[in-house]
Amino acid sequence: MLFWRSHLLFRRLHLLFRRAHLLFRRAHLLFWRAHLLFWRLHSLEAHNTLLSNLEESRETMNQMDRGLSELSERMLSAVATVYGKNSMEYSKAGGSQYGSVKG
Repeated sequence: MLFWRSHLLFRRLHLLFRRAHLLFRRAHLLFWRAHLLFWRLHSLEAHNTLLSNLEESRETMNQMDRGLSELSERMLSAVATVYGKNSMEYSKAGGSQYGSVKG
């Protein structure tokens, strides 16, 4: 009788340890899933930050381009005022002469 009772107790303990082991494995898998999710979210956040910075840089470049275009137009207008639109200086400054026809 004592043998069977100890055997049943041993089996119960064995089943409890197996259940504990399975719960530990599930917790471990959940931990790694959470870890991967964190890194995915972190990567997504970094990606979104990079996109935001690129958008700001693009807007800055567009503003600088508009400013440069305005400055170029004013410079060309000043050259045209001093030398005339049909002069070599105007042509050298980037303007096209009225009298020249390209074809």
